[in-house]
Amino acid sequence: MAPAFATSRTSGLGVGGGGSKDAGLGLSSRDCRIDLAIFVKTAFKIGKDGVEAGTNLVPETVPRPVARLSVAIVATALSLLVLKSFVSTVFFSLGVMGFVYFVYLALNKDKGPKLNEKPGSTDEAIDQANKIMDKYK
Repeated sequence: MAPAFATSRTSGLGVGGGGSKDAGLGLSSRDCRIDLAIFVKTAFKIGKDGVEAGTNLVPETVPRPVARLSVAIVATALSLLVLKSFVSTVFFSLGVMGFVYFVYLALNKDKGPKLNEKPGSTDEAIDQANKIMDKYK
């Protein structure tokens, strides 16, 4: 069975609903808000179940509220560490790509367009276009 947030909505296809249309996807902004709310509820439920499963791994001598709080703190710290590592990797990769592009442009400066060269005048282009048009009259 598909998760609740992955269900398709048909109310955004012009059969009521309201809200602005999304870029050709057939979803209104109202449907996107509903899907986001369902997604957040499902993620919260999964997180809560994960904390309960982690709490069951803690010995019974530790009071349950303390164990639940400890597991939640550790899980939050680990998830933030993973998120930080991912974001750091993305920004590092973008920085390296930008630096490589800058070096490429700096080393291939002579192959680009020349600023001193002036393109042909627009009068010449218009005259040439008129000649071509007269040819086909």
